[in-house]
Amino acid sequence: MKKIILICILLLSCLPMSIHAQEMPDLYSQQAIVMEVNTKRVLFEKNAYEKGYPASLTKMLTLQIALEYGHLDDEVFIDQDSIDSLDKNSSFVPFYAGESISLSDLLYGMAIASGNETCNVLGKHLYGSVDTLVQVMNERLQTIGATSTHFNNPHGLYRQEHYSTAYDMALIMNEGIKDERFVHYLSTTEHIIEKTDSHRYHDIKTHNELIDPQSQYYLEGIICSKNGFTDRGRHTMAAYFEVQGMSFIIVTMNCQKKIHRFDDIVTLYHYIRSHYQSVPVPSSFNETLILPKTLQFENPENPISFDTPSWTILSDTQQYPISSIVTFDDVQSPLKQGDTVGTITFQQNDQSLTIPLILETNIIAVPQKKFPYKEGFLVVISLLSILIIYHLHSKKGRVS
Repeated sequence: MKKIILICILLLSCLPMSIHAQEMPDLYSQQAIVMEVNTKRVLFEKNAYEKGYPASLTKMLTLQIALEYGHLDDEVFIDQDSIDSLDKNSSFVPFYAGESISLSDLLYGMAIASGNETCNVLGKHLYGSVDTLVQVMNERLQTIGATSTHFNNPHGLYRQEHYSTAYDMALIMNEGIKDERFVHYLSTTEHIIEKTDSHRYHDIKTHNELIDPQSQYYLEGIICSKNGFTDRGRHTMAAYFEVQGMSFIIVTMNCQKKIHRFDDIVTLYHYIRSHYQSVPVPSSFNETLILPKTLQFENPENPISFDTPSWTILSDTQQYPISSIVTFDDVQSPLKQGDTVGTITFQQNDQSLTIPLILETNIIAVPQKKFPYKEGFLVVISLLSILIIYHLHSKKGRVS
């Protein structure tokens, strides 16, 4: 599609930007990434595209599927096979065969205690089988863009064909945090299920020190987190932060010791805070979408807008201006409010942020002017009258 490129320099502010190589943090984890939430831009990575074993980070996608297709007040039955089919040394809530609990309580067990039996139970509840749940999860991976990931089960226990990357896990968490319920479950540190005739008393407590306010690893701005462990995949962790106007996700994988995965999260957290800053995106621009004569804006007052999220950029003492590039689509047919008509890209040195331009009104066809039949008829009658008078006058002149 032909593009109309309009470039304008925004003299709104000058913002810090480093031209020097930044010192990279030294990590224990073999794979790691920091991803900005708004743009999915990678702020830091270490082997983030290499395949590894995600362990219970898998449950972030399992939880998303449960929230999308399940009803939280559904009654869920705990069957014996969902327990017996798992490694006895793996993670359990535990729930017991024969219990009936709400889907919401099941998800607390999945998110807080990382109970593997909850994932098997969920598959049977939603689809009648665990395998079908896994199939749905793999299909969702393609939608998210996590194309280097393949899941063999819904809980994350080691299988050679169950793998992912730090980058893909960040994408999965980025998708999940769009749902406030996802954030709630992964930020809850304790959940009590009172005893009833259908189930026992359960006090489910987290072992994730990152979200425990009493822990030495608790960090300002932590929103939610998920951790995992298998013998082959070792320790893994994903965490979502909002701090100093910045929103970012940290994922670490293949860390040999539990304590070191927390150390790595803390290291990357402080690295981002010390090397980046949040900048507001300018809220308007002066360019105009050029339309063919056959089209017009239904409401020409501020017809185009764009979201104005914060923008995370490198911090330093060097000053660089922000520029913007506005790219409009070649619009040749009517469009409705909410449609995209191009992009605006903000640039500072080698950093950029692209945002879609959205219609705030409809683009409609210019109404065709109706022929004024009444006025036209009168004009025709007048012309005929003049011609008749002229004809009669000429004829009279010839006779005389």
